[in-house]
Amino acid sequence: IYVTKLSAMLARNEQAMLPLFRKALFVILPLFTAACGGGNSTSPMQDNEPVVVEIFEYMGEKLTSVTKLRDNSIQGPQAVNINSWRLKVDGLVDNPREFTYEELLARDTIKRLVWLHCVDGWSAKILWEGFSLARLFEEVGVQISARHAIFYAEDGYHNYLSVNYITVNDIIVATHANGKPLSESRGFPLHVISQSKYGYKWCKWVTRIELVKDGSQAGFYENRGYPREGNVGEHYYDPDENRLRP
Repeated sequence: IYVTKLSAMLARNEQAMLPLFRKALFVILPLFTAACGGGNSTSPMQDNEPVVVEIFEYMGEKLTSVTKLRDNSIQGPQAVNINSWRLKVDGLVDNPREFTYEELLARDTIKRLVWLHCVDGWSAKILWEGFSLARLFEEVGVQISARHAIFYAEDGYHNYLSVNYITVNDIIVATHANGKPLSESRGFPLHVISQSKYGYKWCKWVTRIELVKDGSQAGFYENRGYPREGNVGEHYYDPDENRLRP
């Protein structure tokens, strides 16, 4: 409407109205570009998706903000190229697979309120949202001889969990935390939610899951003296002596 009126006025008095017409374009064009979603997205969310706000309460439970979680990773937050990223599931399975991020997001979703406990002495209550790892194992046909699953991360980190623990507890792999897609600092695109185990058993930035007969010799921190099961309450960390104690 404004452009039409300005055009008509410009036709009557071109020289006088030209500066005003230019100013109008400077106002209108940026707004039009923003409305059309100009620019490149570097986050898991796409430009045309609504902004998702983190939630801080769920079913009457107060949640810990994901921004307050400490970064205990070995190389800092990882920037994963989701267009080329794949989750590889192989080893002792009948049907090795590679899954895209979109395929994993399309799976049945499970929401679970789980405490994350670190051996350093801090804890956080987070609402995790993701898919069942046991159901994924059913699809790829985990063989009866497989006893452990080794998780590999983008930064070179790795740890293992027993297949029995995963299936009995229906462990989930999270794509969201507190209602928002995982950020780079929180392990985007995948974070294993190893409930009842310390944080070093919660692999982030997962790229591969290998099913093996015996993975007990794997584990970045396990091979540095941390308890191999990593069960919460069985050990605590003594920072003064820099070692784990019963």
